[in-house]
Amino acid sequence: RNLALPRPIMPGKHSPEVLAKRKLRALEKGYILPAPEGGFRRVRIRKDVAARVRLVAISLTHQHDDILLAGSVSGSSATARAATRAVKTQVDIQHYRNKMKAHDAANLSKHEWNELFPRLQLSGPSCNSELPGSSS
Repeated sequence: RNLALPRPIMPGKHSPEVLAKRKLRALEKGYILPAPEGGFRRVRIRKDVAARVRLVAISLTHQHDDILLAGSVSGSSATARAATRAVKTQVDIQHYRNKMKAHDAANLSKHEWNELFPRLQLSGPSCNSELPGSSS
């Protein structure tokens, strides 16, 4: 077969009209969801981390807005809290506090995982208990 020749295309298969009909049918049957409005997007994530990802996304949104408000990206806006601090004088104090709380919540959601590992009673020399197999 000569690869230089174009491959034949089935009539109507790739036309915009047929693709639009196919998409509408998929929407009606629930195979796909309509696109979110207002400049939003959906992110597919596992249920067990969804709440954490939401908090991080809120913090990132604030950081993005604060960098735009500052008019530049600098080393001082490399972290979300630093970006918000850089525009502190340009925003309402309550709005500033809410943003900082959002950054704190995002940081906790990224770094605090204690609920996955309940506190265990450790046994061993550091806990002044006997080693397994030793006699008292």
